[in-house]
Amino acid sequence: MISSVKQAHRNELTQLLLIPSLLFFILMFMFEHFQLDLYFADWLYQLEGATSGWPLRDAWFTRHIMHDLIHDIVVAFAILLLFTIIASFKINRLKAARTGLIYLLLTMLITTIIVGILKKVTHVNCPWDLIRYGGLQPYVDTFSALPANVKPGQCFPGGHATSGYGWIGIFFICRLYWPKWQYWALSAILLFGFSLDIDQQTRGAHFASHGLWTLAISWWVSCIAYLLFLKAKVTISNK
Repeated sequence: MISSVKQAHRNELTQLLLIPSLLFFILMFMFEHFQLDLYFADWLYQLEGATSGWPLRDAWFTRHIMHDLIHDIVVAFAILLLFTIIASFKINRLKAARTGLIYLLLTMLITTIIVGILKKVTHVNCPWDLIRYGGLQPYVDTFSALPANVKPGQCFPGGHATSGYGWIGIFFICRLYWPKWQYWALSAILLFGFSLDIDQQTRGAHFASHGLWTLAISWWVSCIAYLLFLKAKVTISNK
């Protein structure tokens, strides 16, 4: 019985963490090697009919709705989640959901913190900063050192995409409690995150790989917390 449980854990570790990570790093190698970031950004830039600067950078829908309003809604939801967790210590019918809610809020916060720190230390410029798109800075590969004459940016990984991809934990909660809904939840979160990511790309705020890195960080945080905390705590409580 114990060996079968360990085998199931290894299988999940392989399926949920190791294989996705391997595929992700292969994809990121292709992005860097073939400069796919520039390819997709050039295509969007031309699609917008731009000649100097990104036309959708400050457009009403892309900035005020998809960026500012969505950001405020997500912050409000996170605050509501916090108050619900606090209320679960007083309201018995919320007690059963407490572990999942704590897991969801913590994974979102940890993801946001990691992305925020990386944005400050990676010094990657946004597309709208680049000479190629009407800015002042030359393009430098994501993982290359900045030349002395290049002003450091704070655009990698994608911050706004965290508002969508940061809720990947919902997939793992569904996987544990409501397995038949897990892939519906995953699809919804990926679609939400991608919509925020593509919005930022059309504004010139990020390259495609920036959002993919945010997705990967969100996945790693939520998956590791699921394997080490959420699943273990639920298993113990059910004994």
